[in-house]
Amino acid sequence: MPREGFSRKRHPTGYPRDKTSSGDKILPMNAFWNSFETLLGFGVEPRNLTFVQISLRGIIVFLVTLATIRLGHKRSLSRKTPFHAVLLVILAAVLSRAINGSAAFFATLGGGVVLVLLHRVFAFLTFYSHRFGILVKGRLIPLCTTGKAT
Repeated sequence: MPREGFSRKRHPTGYPRDKTSSGDKILPMNAFWNSFETLLGFGVEPRNLTFVQISLRGIIVFLVTLATIRLGHKRSLSRKTPFHAVLLVILAAVLSRAINGSAAFFATLGGGVVLVLLHRVFAFLTFYSHRFGILVKGRLIPLCTTGKAT
């Protein structure tokens, strides 16, 4: 049984945010949101997305990802360590879902930002904690010393 104030009863005339007009006047924010929904194909089955909708989603995801990567370390793309590679693979997998429509658009973008911030926190902790650094990055294993394989 739902608690008081959390019932699932709908307002008799629907939700006010669902109305695009108030009398004869169109509410500007709702008109903007409705056109935004149409342009990006929110609420459309992924197989019914058009080329333009997928392209616009891709552009937005690219720009948000670019800004998000800037939050991370500036070298996170240039280092070829497993620690950085994991971020790139997971980030690509998560953000591709926003482009193809198989997951909620803004929630997926938010998840990508959280992943980059988590990566940044782990990088900070590995810098200041040797034990945590070994846990995340592992230990160096020399393959060759003084010309001889080990």
